[in-house]
Amino acid sequence: MLTRAEHSKRIKQKRLIFRSLMILTFLVFIALVINSYLALQNNEIQIISKWHECKPNNCEYKLAIENRSKLQKVVFIRINAFFRKAHPEGGDTFHIVNSQRIEINMEQSSKKEITGNLKVPLKAHFLKFTVGSI
Repeated sequence: MLTRAEHSKRIKQKRLIFRSLMILTFLVFIALVINSYLALQNNEIQIISKWHECKPNNCEYKLAIENRSKLQKVVFIRINAFFRKAHPEGGDTFHIVNSQRIEINMEQSSKKEITGNLKVPLKAHFLKFTVGSI
């Protein structure tokens, strides 16, 4: 049997642990909210419009990007060409057949249009564009 002093000490320890867990949970929540806000603010480089057409051994593309960030002046674009392979049992697999990275200096203008060709060894089915900052 616990004495009254020992019982009070255990109750205080449990309350302290519970308060610590509540504060830690609150701080993690605040950190997640701040992280989400910063991720939204960092998403200032966007693809406005894109077009591509893939022919055997060549994919043509047109891309318009917008940079609303005041801090990031150099933007990169990653272009991946994919080949889709259909399986007789069902389902598809996608293979990258070529990749290209382009760096663009956007100090003079916040909007740029890029056109070009991407050589592919096979017939590529589609292109995927990814933008980011350096």
